Amino acid sequence: MKKLSKINPPVLWFWVFVVALLGLSFLFAPTAKLLNLHEIRFTTTSSSILYFKNIRSYFYEVDADRKPLLVYRLKSRTSSTVERPLDFSIVSNPLSNEAYIYLETNSKFKQSLKPSVFMVKENSDTLLYADVTKMNNEQHFDMAASIYLSLLSDEDIYLTTSERSRIKLFEDDHSRQNAEIVLEDYFKLVNKL
Repeated sequence: MKKLSKINPPVLWFWVFVVALLGLSFLFAPTAKLLNLHEIRFTTTSSSILYFKNIRSYFYEVDADRKPLLVYRLKSRTSSTVERPLDFSIVSNPLSNEAYIYLETNSKFKQSLKPSVFMVKENSDTLLYADVTKMNNEQHFDMAASIYLSLLSDEDIYLTTSERSRIKLFEDDHSRQNAEIVLEDYFKLVNKL
């Protein structure tokens, strides 16, 4: 008790105030926004663009060949296209302040007649789209949101072709983590998270 009596009372009250303020901030912290699947929006804000370009874009390779669009692909993705039949890329259009998510299939599945993605939930297959290679922006967004929610809840996702070959997507932890990173970055970029 002698050490506490030697502390200056204003300093002691300051530290009590700081600890109480931190405790209250953790107690009443705001809850995270839920992903709204019904409202599809591609617009970005200046703060989300600044966050992405200054902090997150370091982890991406930038393909500027399709001007004015910028295509961001995760650097840590698997190099073998056989191991990753489906990848995500973020496409930014700085002229209209919009960003899009695209599902890219490798050449093996582009040769197939109709590659499809099945979401497996509660032991039943749900076909989301008939042809992954011919989707529009809204369908890419909707499928990315469904895949992101399935990844978060540890549900299995399969890619199937017209020949009925079925391949489990994001089977290893590395590919699952990469998909979650890209999708989380994208949904933060368009202010969905």
